[in-house]
Amino acid sequence: MINSESGYSTMLIEEKKIKNERREQTFSQQVKEEIAATLNEKSFNESWSFLSAFIKQNGSLTLNGMKLGVDIQTANPVIARRVFQILRKFYPDVIIEIVVRKTVKLKKQTLYVLRIKDNDKTFLKEINFFDGEGFIMTLPERVKEKERLLLSYMQGLFLATGSINNLQLSSYHLEISFAQEEHAYAVQEIMGKQGIHFKTIKRRNYQILYIKDSTMIGDYLAFMQAIQARFSFEDIRISRDMMNSMNRLINCEVANEQKSQKATAIQIENILYLKEERENEVFSEKEEAIFELRLQHQDVSLAELSDLLSSEKHVDVSKSGLNHVFRKIAKKVKQLKENNLSL
Repeated sequence: MINSESGYSTMLIEEKKIKNERREQTFSQQVKEEIAATLNEKSFNESWSFLSAFIKQNGSLTLNGMKLGVDIQTANPVIARRVFQILRKFYPDVIIEIVVRKTVKLKKQTLYVLRIKDNDKTFLKEINFFDGEGFIMTLPERVKEKERLLLSYMQGLFLATGSINNLQLSSYHLEISFAQEEHAYAVQEIMGKQGIHFKTIKRRNYQILYIKDSTMIGDYLAFMQAIQARFSFEDIRISRDMMNSMNRLINCEVANEQKSQKATAIQIENILYLKEERENEVFSEKEEAIFELRLQHQDVSLAELSDLLSSEKHVDVSKSGLNHVFRKIAKKVKQLKENNLSL
């Protein structure tokens, strides 16, 4: 465990290490770090809105003797440093202790804890987290009135408990988890007024707001001002949609080709059966021409067969006309086979 000044240095070192190693990040990390990069540009009210959301989602109340405080933690050093800078800039009187922890689970990771000490509860009340008796886990009224505050609030929610799946996966999924249903439903309602419609599901003890529609996810990223992430998302989405369209087209062509080959095989089988069973029967000139060219050109479509009849035999039969002829032949062959069975 590392505290205070050494903790801040650790955050800087880890952040530089990430940049220098250029390690492969998840798409969620890319989105969150792009949003985090905009936090220093926020006004006091926007920063208040961001912190209100981030601490509601990520904060846990602490009590040391009679002294009240809140711990907020993240595994991302970029986010930890940005939150620390906002607190230092707009709430200079708040005492903040930085604690760096190493988890001992299977996937070892570093957690950055900002331990805020608020003896008189002023800060916790101001950010709409604690009212003196308990947690306030609802959407502040002020946030509903101004779009800039709503933007900052939604950024705080996503940086705290949001995620979006990697673009390499076949399906799209973005979600934010909430400890309180009332909070989730309030966010769902107000974002619906922005044209971004979340669906909801209960998962263990959390209420989850999620989006699976690719266009809606793109709109959400734009709303969150994650512009580069949106461009990356749209590039992948468009490429994937084009590939899916091409695959559907190819599959359709293959299916049509297989259907055509099967129909041709039946036509040839019927012609040969009819000629064998009715070898003394005199067929019309048109029928003889159709039989001959179909047997000679077994790989052509009906449209192509119609062209061959016109050019080689000077017989004019349309594609639908050929269809009619082959249906008549199939009917006649069926009758012959039934008669043969009854003998």
